[in-house]
Amino acid sequence: MIPWILVSIALAAIVLAILGILILKKKGWKRKVDYRNYFTMGIIWLPLGIVFYVIFENMAGIMFLLLGLAYLAIGLKNRDKWGKPQKVSPKSQKMLMISVLIGVIVLILGILVFELMV
Repeated sequence: MIPWILVSIALAAIVLAILGILILKKKGWKRKVDYRNYFTMGIIWLPLGIVFYVIFENMAGIMFLLLGLAYLAIGLKNRDKWGKPQKVSPKSQKMLMISVLIGVIVLILGILVFELMV
């Protein structure tokens, strides 16, 4: 049985994320990035992926694990810029925004897969 409330919440979150990106694209990508936040997200997602994969034996854990590693790499590569918001080129900022959007979508899909498997 599919929990329709969970599916509708996931779809609403995805639609809001896409709308947010469209609005940012229309106004321009005028945002500064603090790379410490990417490191923090990596620290959170890495153990989450391990827990999902090892304890719950859920394949979605691999995606969380990989995204955690990617966010950790981005944060550590730019460690010298922590705490100092950096101006980022529009192309780089677009790629960072897309990676965050993919991360949110994978999180939502992972929770859905977990709920459907249990």
